[in-house]
Amino acid sequence: ELTVKTGPHGFGVLASIFLMLRGLQWLVFKHGLFALLFLLVSLAIWSLFGGAICRAAAMNIARDEQVGLKAAMAFACRKFLGFFAAPLLPVFMVVGIGVCLFLGGLFLSIPYVGEILGGLLMGLALLGGFLIALVALGAIGGCGLMWPTIAVEGSDAFDAISRSFSYLYSRPWRTAFYALVATVYGAFCYLFVRFFVLVVLKSTQFFVGLGTTWARRPGTGIAEGTKLDAMWARCSFNDLYCLPPAFGAEGWDKAGAVLIGIWAILLVMLLCAYLVSFFFSGSTIIYYLLRREVDATDMSEVFVEEEPESPAAPATAGSTVPASTPPAPASGEAGSGDSGGGPASSSPAEPAG
Repeated sequence: ELTVKTGPHGFGVLASIFLMLRGLQWLVFKHGLFALLFLLVSLAIWSLFGGAICRAAAMNIARDEQVGLKAAMAFACRKFLGFFAAPLLPVFMVVGIGVCLFLGGLFLSIPYVGEILGGLLMGLALLGGFLIALVALGAIGGCGLMWPTIAVEGSDAFDAISRSFSYLYSRPWRTAFYALVATVYGAFCYLFVRFFVLVVLKSTQFFVGLGTTWARRPGTGIAEGTKLDAMWARCSFNDLYCLPPAFGAEGWDKAGAVLIGIWAILLVMLLCAYLVSFFFSGSTIIYYLLRREVDATDMSEVFVEEEPESPAAPATAGSTVPASTPPAPASGEAGSGDSGGGPASSSPAEPAG
């Protein structure tokens, strides 16, 4: 429901994201183990498909090549460990520094000695807090650049973190500007695609509904409601899919409503898929722009895997020695005869004079 409904005035997407974050927070604190498994499985799925989208976008931007789904997924599978580990490494770094600070707090709790040494070493604790802030803010601001780094450079998770942090802290305002432009542009594109989906749904409901005008369903609560109204609620821009009315269904109407709902939800989910594809493609473009600004690297440079060597081509005339040609005789056998065991020379030696 959070995915399908966007709410009035176009702010429903942000509200849905906020509600999902609140739900994730509740899940983490109430069901920690399940939340951990859920997040790891979700990260694995996003690493595979998100990496494939970033790779396809990288090749399209740099070389204007259309990478097929099979090739993109094959690249994502080969680099899966990097895609999967890149978002987790900052978490491990923060947790590791936090454990060190925790041990320092335990040492500080020792009577008499802890107060003095703890006060003297508080500078190291502040340094640890500085590193936590650096890593946490870098991971939040540069998380969108990690997977494009691997897709463009063909590198690993450590290079993804290094480049994303470097580009973010080297050009923070430029990064924010690119993100703002991408957000505004994506919002307009999203509204257009959403309107397109609405036209698809409305036109389908209208013309199919004309064919069901003879099958009335007065219990739906809709004036002159038809059989289609009992199975498929009328959609709007804010609610692309609504549950069918609770009353008015007859016979197998409820079974038909379930099947129609599946098709409608699949169409609406394409809108969500567009948002995902736009995010990864836009992040890849931003990575190219920041790389050109920071490293002065041309946007046409992208990692291309070496193709496996093809088997040797058949020999052509004049290019190779035929297999039936005997090897050239050695220098010590230049005068040997054709038959084995024969004399070294079959002709008598000429007289010296």
